[in-house]
Amino acid sequence: GKQLTIHPREGRFLGMPDSRAYTVEFLAQQRPSAVSINGKQIASDAWSYDNAKRVVTVNVPRTSCQQAITIMLKD
Repeated sequence: GKQLTIHPREGRFLGMPDSRAYTVEFLAQQRPSAVSINGKQIASDAWSYDNAKRVVTVNVPRTSCQQAITIMLKD
């Protein structure tokens, strides 16, 4: 499968958010059998697959910017 890790932020600035949500697209992919975030399989309504474009879109819920996020697509 494929994997993407978003590492915890580094640095500081006035007014920076404590948490963020992400929409991640994996391009040129086959439809995965499952998708997980930080080792936990997510519900099928939290991700989608566009067969024509071969794109997997994963909606990552709001997560602390201090935490790493690893998204895995299972073949």
